[in-house]
Amino acid sequence: PSKNGTSESMILRPTLFTCYGRTISEYRLSGCQTMGRPSGDWMPDIPVHAQFISRKHGIFTTEDSVTCYIASSTTNPTKYKGVALRPDESVELKDGDELVIPWTDDEGR
Repeated sequence: PSKNGTSESMILRPTLFTCYGRTISEYRLSGCQTMGRPSGDWMPDIPVHAQFISRKHGIFTTEDSVTCYIASSTTNPTKYKGVALRPDESVELKDGDELVIPWTDDEGR
């Protein structure tokens, strides 16, 4: 048991679900994890196999019980609560939050 009396195996880690097409993938978040598109010998911690995703699209950081998403510089920015995140902008994520990476930009390209 840990100092607060809970077993280490009882501690819940944040979970990320990615949805692309008809595929849903689940990732347990801890430490620093890169999300992006695999390319050549590059394999991110959280791979998203889609051409509209950058190789290094964003980073999830989890420390203690806080998980943040840090947006990377990309031509197809991640949206949080409907607003495109600026490069290097960090948002603290709460249970149920959604990050959306649109298939196209605002002009429909």
